Amino acid sequence: MSAMVIWGLKLLSEVKNLTDGDYETEWVTDIRYLGVNFTSAKMLTVDMSMQIRKFYAASNSVLHNSTYVSEMSRVHLIEAYALSLLTYACEAFNMPAAQDHGVSVCWNNVYRRLLKCISGNR
Repeated sequence: MSAMVIWGLKLLSEVKNLTDGDYETEWVTDIRYLGVNFTSAKMLTVDMSMQIRKFYAASNSVLHNSTYVSEMSRVHLIEAYALSLLTYACEAFNMPAAQDHGVSVCWNNVYRRLLKCISGNR
């Protein structure tokens, strides 16, 4: 199934579906490409909610399954497995300040949880 998304000034205008014989291509408000959700708006926007959800799931898994592992090993595991999920495709688009802040909050929350566990073990 093919679909098309509109970005820019033509976003609010009525655009007809494209047809090629019996085949019709429809317009959609968001599209998933290579694991990234692009949302229709005046500018190219990316929905980071899936990456944030996967980041928290991976971080929780690492922290839960590495209870008796050294602190530095836990940090390296989180940076290796979870951070890549959060920053996937971030270089491909300009992230607005609010979205950038949201990503920073996620990263800081995991570090706070890790440091709380470290200080609690001492």
